[in-house]
Amino acid sequence: MTADKWIAAKPQLVAAAAENRGLFRVWRPNEGSLANLPYTDAAVAARKSFDLLSAASRCGPEGMPRIMITLFPYEFVDRGNEILVRAQLYDTERIIHMDRTAPPPGEPHSVLGYSVGEWRDGSLVIKTSLVNWPYFDQIGTPLSNDVQIEERYKVSEDQTRLDVEITTTDASTFKLPAIVKNSWFAYGDTIQRYDCRQ
Repeated sequence: MTADKWIAAKPQLVAAAAENRGLFRVWRPNEGSLANLPYTDAAVAARKSFDLLSAASRCGPEGMPRIMITLFPYEFVDRGNEILVRAQLYDTERIIHMDRTAPPPGEPHSVLGYSVGEWRDGSLVIKTSLVNWPYFDQIGTPLSNDVQIEERYKVSEDQTRLDVEITTTDASTFKLPAIVKNSWFAYGDTIQRYDCRQ
């Protein structure tokens, strides 16, 4: 389903507390902003050579952390020693390894990187490294292969809201760690197959 249909839909919160599923459901993000992050001058300058038209017409998967900063729904699925995160955008699926504290030796870089998670004070904390996706956002802000990402997800007491904080650390892109905060909501969505049109 395309972004304009999701934005136009009038959502209603579900009785999430009665369902008592905690984190493990489909969530729809609120609209956020990346405008006031501490970008380096070099990162801002690099956007000038980015082909925005070509990128907008491309139908292909995107990497971390960009794939987690969209308006499309996300689903968390409990698989015991791992958590599956399904992003509707490009039908992306991530694995969060809950039985590790670091990637295994020799693990290669990839667009989604390698993610390890833990429960901390009622929040799911995910740390991702080994990312080789070259962009932070859809306008060509570059990332290096040294980028480190920490995500925190905290469900509200009534289980209708998920508070999200994504911290991206990359000295070539940001003067300080860049923190993006948002709230996602339990509207009873389902993950639809992504309709990518060039």
